[in-house]
Amino acid sequence: ALSQQAFCAEDDRGSVSAHRAAAPQKIASVTKLFTTLLALEAFPLEQTWTTTFTLSADRLHISGGKDPWFEEEKILALVDALRSRGVTKLREITFDQDFHFEDSNLQSFTVLGPQTVTLALRRYFTPSGRLTTAGLGNRAEALANMTELNVQFPLPSVGISTQSVRFSATNPVSAIPGAIVLTHRSRSLKTIIKAMNVYSKNKIAQNLWDLSSGLIKREEVFARRGIPVKEINLRTGSGLPITTPSRFDNTASCQAILKLLSAIELRARELNIEREEIVGLGVDLGTLQDRFRDDLPVKEAIMAKTGTIRNASTIAGWIDADKPYRFALLNQVSSPASARIFQDKFISLWMSYAGSPQARVYHPVQLYPLDGIFMDQHHTVAHR
Repeated sequence: ALSQQAFCAEDDRGSVSAHRAAAPQKIASVTKLFTTLLALEAFPLEQTWTTTFTLSADRLHISGGKDPWFEEEKILALVDALRSRGVTKLREITFDQDFHFEDSNLQSFTVLGPQTVTLALRRYFTPSGRLTTAGLGNRAEALANMTELNVQFPLPSVGISTQSVRFSATNPVSAIPGAIVLTHRSRSLKTIIKAMNVYSKNKIAQNLWDLSSGLIKREEVFARRGIPVKEINLRTGSGLPITTPSRFDNTASCQAILKLLSAIELRARELNIEREEIVGLGVDLGTLQDRFRDDLPVKEAIMAKTGTIRNASTIAGWIDADKPYRFALLNQVSSPASARIFQDKFISLWMSYAGSPQARVYHPVQLYPLDGIFMDQHHTVAHR
């Protein structure tokens, strides 16, 4: 029904075409564009996060650095790094509250607590030393991603025999004579944001949302950037719904999203970067990979974020053309898959009237969580 759909577009002269522009709509992962703006306001582009590992003969403590992109690839790389140092058995692994490790594809908002991290680690650090079925499945998916991205990192098919995995607010290994410290540094914020948007990574988005919220006030940022705060209602940074005690979905108006897109443009100019360095293009791998296959000119000209939840499909972004446009399509439907087909046809038809799309000059970057060796520093713990 038209009463449940919204569309708006704005050209470079500020002329707007719209249907239900002020209506609140479920926006799903288009939320990640709001998170993008917040992260760019809170951190420098080259911000990285460091995870520290303190290792003794049979114990390991992980001091998390709040790395927002710590998934199965990094855990498998950790296993490989430990095994290359001759570590095949551990009596205990401990980790602190700043270790944000998640290897599951979340379907709804979940608070990442010690129990969740423990269960995730237990897929790779088991009493037998074998990866669990879930761990092996995650490894297979990671290998497929590496093949698609044409990158190579050793991802072991076995884990490390470990008797205990538990949370510890303090580092119990630092007092052990001879313990060594190893560190891992994340990719830069710019690369992390790009990966979040290209692959719609929910845990990255929620982590960046939480991290930025500790440094800036979201509503103040939105208001200062001209985004109508009263027309957005966001409780998660990913767009995943909150399902307990009742369901809540992020919502925003179409015209608020146009203001957001304008704000991202301005912030990119302030930082002297191009938007394609932080947002997915139609020619990128990821959520736009299978979109606009029947319209190559539009595929090469579109830069957007998609979103899908139950009963809603969304897309918002930019199209370079004779007359560049910002746009948002927010569809509340019974079949998100059918909505995506409709969106592709709608945008292609609209562009046939609006002007010729223009392909962007674009050089893809490597969007993989590992860059170089996993452990890049080490020293022995000093004891008095």
